Amino acid sequence: MSYWIVEKRDDAIMGFVNGVQSQDTMDGPFDTWEAAQEEKAVYRSNGSYYYTVVESNERPEAKSGAYEFVDADREFDDV
Repeated sequence: MSYWIVEKRDDAIMGFVNGVQSQDTMDGPFDTWEAAQEEKAVYRSNGSYYYTVVESNERPEAKSGAYEFVDADREFDDV
């Protein structure tokens, strides 16, 4: 099994009712989870972007898609 550093974006983290969810492989493959974790420390999360280690025999595919919470006024009732 190989380990990959994957950049993920999820605008919903920032509370946006519409935005993008995506992933893109940044580095790898690594032979061990520990080696991938050590290299991942170089990457810094910012806003809706964060980095994770993914276990996979093949390079994780890049994905991107838009989302929209249609009933956002009722979905996010924090009162």
